[in-house]
Amino acid sequence: MALNDHKIINLSNPVASLPDHPSAEGMTAAQIKAAFDKSPDEIKNKINALIDNLLSIVLNDSGADNIGSTAIAGVNGTTVQAQLRSLKTLLDQVVLGQVPDNTLTNAKLAPAIKIGDLANLITAAKGDIVSALNEVKEQNNSFAPHLTDLITDADGAHGLKVESGTWTPTVGGYTTAGVGTYAEQIGRYTKIGNLVYIRAKIVWTQHTGTGSLIFSGLPFIAGTIPRNVMSILYSNLAMGSSTSKDAGLAVNANSAWLSPYGLNAEGGSWMAPDMDTAGHIEYSGVYSTI
Repeated sequence: MALNDHKIINLSNPVASLPDHPSAEGMTAAQIKAAFDKSPDEIKNKINALIDNLLSIVLNDSGADNIGSTAIAGVNGTTVQAQLRSLKTLLDQVVLGQVPDNTLTNAKLAPAIKIGDLANLITAAKGDIVSALNEVKEQNNSFAPHLTDLITDADGAHGLKVESGTWTPTVGGYTTAGVGTYAEQIGRYTKIGNLVYIRAKIVWTQHTGTGSLIFSGLPFIAGTIPRNVMSILYSNLAMGSSTSKDAGLAVNANSAWLSPYGLNAEGGSWMAPDMDTAGHIEYSGVYSTI
């Protein structure tokens, strides 16, 4: 029964309908009492029926089915029961992982997975994260081969392979190489791409070589560009009367040997010193293999 059915529109026998002199009109005392009790009884019955109706749990006719409710955005129904059913459906969808589209905001996400305001993206594409990431990918396509080389190129990034090791430096004569007796032969190198950085120390006590002094045994053949000049430190070496103490080394093109040169004592051209039977040489520098 609807709540409207419990409205009291009119009383069936209001006191006002009794005669002014009930006894004179022939009403007994019991009839007069019953007339006075009838209206309160009707009101009592209506109130009791209303309470029973509100407490009802009958399907589709419960108290909540009969109580109206103001509309709620996103929730269906105009009664308490209908809105409760709608809310249950929404809650079930959340539990089952079926959240309705476009219902979660960034504020509802955990701090660890918040996306942030898309408007703050510095990319041109700001509509969604996927579009922004695709734009970044396109911008980096030109750099992708460089990243691949850094990871997979066995010859180093773009051929710039770095290696290091030892080598055995020697001395000899340009006319006759000869054979020497060495106290020390130390050589170290680092090769970066086409450039070779070398350090060497040679101490010899006897030698049979003749002609100009040369140093051999470079770890890699020099390239076609001649005269890669290096610094040299020497002692116990006769540079000859025509050369001063200022000296340097020049790497010869397409070879694995170097030529020492001393400046002409009179300020002229550089001159190669003669092979010496004993000496101490230390030198370092860089040369190219191309």
